[in-house]
Amino acid sequence: MLTAKENMREVVRGGNPDRIVNQYEAVSLLMHPYMLTQPLLKRGEMNVVNGWGVTNSFPENTPGAFPVHTPDKIVVKDIESWRDYVKAPALKFPQELWDIAKGMFDAVDGTKAYKAAFIAPGMFEQCHHLCSMEEALMNYLIYPDEVHDLIKYLTDWELELAEGICSNLHPDAIFHHDDWGSEKNSFLSPEVFAEFFLEPYKQIYGRPGAHRKVRRADLLHGRDRQQAGGLRRLDRSGLREGRP
Repeated sequence: MLTAKENMREVVRGGNPDRIVNQYEAVSLLMHPYMLTQPLLKRGEMNVVNGWGVTNSFPENTPGAFPVHTPDKIVVKDIESWRDYVKAPALKFPQELWDIAKGMFDAVDGTKAYKAAFIAPGMFEQCHHLCSMEEALMNYLIYPDEVHDLIKYLTDWELELAEGICSNLHPDAIFHHDDWGSEKNSFLSPEVFAEFFLEPYKQIYGRPGAHRKVRRADLLHGRDRQQAGGLRRLDRSGLREGRP
């Protein structure tokens, strides 16, 4: 009988799995210093501010935490002046935090599951976390230059984050979460998504250098036909999902 990791690898490669992949049994989502220093809300916790200045709440009757976008809590109050509002968290961490994270990685049996550093939110999510969903979606159309600049800022930060993770923890994968749509459709058309996110994601997933052997897996929600068509187009453009 294959291990969960071996079975998932067979599925991804079109091989000979011996069972259906059972959710995340083949992927162990692990923390790193950045995630360890950010608030992880519990149900009932309200108005907690993270390192980006985003206020999150986790009401009792909801499945998870989400940013609070009342006018007083939106981070980017004017996209044309986003640099005045957006300040990326520092990514220099004491060795003791890397040691804690390494202990988590070492505790996972790498023959049974992929050791995957968890990164969230992704860039699309981060844009609407900072701006609010309504403003972010309008900004792509009305202020494209400013949004391109903001996404470049987020991309550079993510590349630095990934560099630290790969250099210190040597994961099997970086599990990058970015929710691009619902069960009915994607939030952006494939054309708009490609205009703003294709090249940044190619930078992040295809970064050359010493850590190119680290696999990157992207978790996508809402894979309806519209979004699937967009993903096929992105795949032809060079953005491919991780191959374990």
